[in-house]
Amino acid sequence: MRAVGAGHSFTALAATEGVLVNLDRMQGLVGVDPAARRVTLGGGPRLRKIPNLLRPHGVALPNQGDVDPQSITGAINTGTHGTGVGYTGFAGLVRGFRIALASGEIRQAHPDAPDKLDRDLFHYGRIGLGALGIVTQVDMDVAPSFVLAAREHAEPVADITRNFPNRVHAADHVEFYWFPGTDVAHVKTNTRHPADHPTQPIS
Repeated sequence: MRAVGAGHSFTALAATEGVLVNLDRMQGLVGVDPAARRVTLGGGPRLRKIPNLLRPHGVALPNQGDVDPQSITGAINTGTHGTGVGYTGFAGLVRGFRIALASGEIRQAHPDAPDKLDRDLFHYGRIGLGALGIVTQVDMDVAPSFVLAAREHAEPVADITRNFPNRVHAADHVEFYWFPGTDVAHVKTNTRHPADHPTQPIS
């Protein structure tokens, strides 16, 4: 038995001759504590839906990748991450999760759980590739809502690589895409601002 999300992994991670379990009906925000900056999500929401769930509470996912079809538990289990040297990937935001084991037992994985099994499940299950069971609910850290000022441009690869360490420390989020056979890359830089900061669309 394997859980399947968006099928976004480049490997046959969810392939099985047994049963595939889809968590799409385990939607929604189960709980939110804006003061503690923590939320509990069902196992099935796609990343693209989560901002609208969190926005009314003044919180947001602290970091995210460029694409958003994945389920939240799929993104956690496969080590999905965004950019920014000061920000962790999804697995680093997890503070606990509920998991159904192959035996049918439901466990609450937590780093401070009294039972060693639950502590081990927490440490090994955050990027568990679905091998330890099916994560049905997750507790995560969130950030105060924010907006991003985005800049995208083409630049010679030699210029990017020459000072890349300094560049990534000078902005919240920096990434580049090199086009093989050329000496040019597409550079994306995002700077965080409070949620009430004036915004305008990328032109």
